[in-house]
Amino acid sequence: MRVDKCKGCGGSMFDPGAKKYCSNACRQKCYRQRLKAKRAPVAKPDQLIHCRYCGKSFQATNPRREYCSANHKKQNYREQRQLRELAEMEARLRTWTAGSAIERSVLEYA
Repeated sequence: MRVDKCKGCGGSMFDPGAKKYCSNACRQKCYRQRLKAKRAPVAKPDQLIHCRYCGKSFQATNPRREYCSANHKKQNYREQRQLRELAEMEARLRTWTAGSAIERSVLEYA
């Protein structure tokens, strides 16, 4: 008969076979401890990042952060949207004026 120690509590187990823990409760306790250690946040040093809107430097723990505040993020989005809409309007105007020039040239030759 073989005697082993439980990996969780260190208690004795007689003839454990393939078991590593003395009970389900001990196994669950060890699993939760491993899970907690695995999920523990890793302390990252603050990084100095420049805001894409105002250019101001700020400390951020998330390296993907691009703006110093939520207001700057919103303002930048609004300005970019306005620029896109303006570019689309200019493109439509160019195609409209180009189309009318073609129509004029066809009418002149007719």
